[in-house]
Amino acid sequence: MFFFSETMPRLRTNQRTNEEDPPEEKCHEEEEEEEEEEEEEEEEEEEEEEENDKEKKKKKKKKKKKKKKKKKKKKKEEEEED
Repeated sequence: MFFFSETMPRLRTNQRTNEEDPPEEKCHEEEEEEEEEEEEEEEEEEEEEEENDKEKKKKKKKKKKKKKKKKKKKKKEEEEED
């Protein structure tokens, strides 16, 4: 047993951790991928918000037009009564 421990090279804690951890490049690539995914999600959310805004504007415009038409009709009826 003594012979075995002497012949085996000893690893320092730094060396051990470096070997166990993935290379920094892979970590960096993973971070970039995560950032890209987050950006894509944000863009999709923005697009959805824009679509919702357009729909709301359409509905609002339609409602306004309907209200205006109703008001015009009411005014016309009042004129006929007079």
